[in-house]
Amino acid sequence: MYAATFINRYFGQHIVSEQNLVEVIDKVLKDGKKLARKKVPFMWEWHNSQYIGAVHGVAGILYILLDYDYVKNNEKLMLEFEELCDWMASLVLPSGNFPSREGGADRLMQFCHGAGGVIHVFIKMFEITGKAKFLQVAMNAAKAIRTYGVLHKGVGLCHGIGGNALAFLKLWKVLRQNTVTDPEQYWEFFLEFVQIMVNAPQALLSKPDDPYSLFNGISGGICVLAQAKMILERRENGETIDFNLIQFPGFDHLY
Repeated sequence: MYAATFINRYFGQHIVSEQNLVEVIDKVLKDGKKLARKKVPFMWEWHNSQYIGAVHGVAGILYILLDYDYVKNNEKLMLEFEELCDWMASLVLPSGNFPSREGGADRLMQFCHGAGGVIHVFIKMFEITGKAKFLQVAMNAAKAIRTYGVLHKGVGLCHGIGGNALAFLKLWKVLRQNTVTDPEQYWEFFLEFVQIMVNAPQALLSKPDDPYSLFNGISGGICVLAQAKMILERRENGETIDFNLIQFPGFDHLY
């Protein structure tokens, strides 16, 4: 779904037709129903495991589905997605982190597994519904990320500190466009993580398996720093910030 929309965005709006995209969405939803159970109206498997996270699990699939009006305009489907998010919220561990799977240990806090990725779907559900319960889960996740999310597997997006930094930036962006609560603390958290990236590059760059890639390596870190630079310069100059430029590469649609 993401790839199809990416192709249409950059190479022509109708290369992948809306009908074909809807067919893919329907297939994803149909597959999710096969593993449904009480309080879990959709579930998907990867390598025979029912993961929660943003890369391999239900949170990531739900996040991408919520980009489409075909989904958001379906009242029954949105109620099921709300039930699914309520179930995910029930899995929060004492630390504020999310397990990789139901009943899993408190081991990973990064974008692919844990609060660093799951936070995004709760931010999006708050954007769409305006319901405070989703914002509260996101803010609690952000607190946990700040406490435990300084990773040492590079500056990339998937396993690195860069991905966790963007969780703060996304929350700041959404709250800047709402008046629910003061967003500036999340901007400060983002800058804290960016400062760590800048001050300790060698210690962080030595770990990833793919040191130059977007999700594992320095390319992801560059995307984080580029967004930080853009916002800092515009704020310093009193210029309007284009919030459409604040995105998670390879996860958010770039408008």
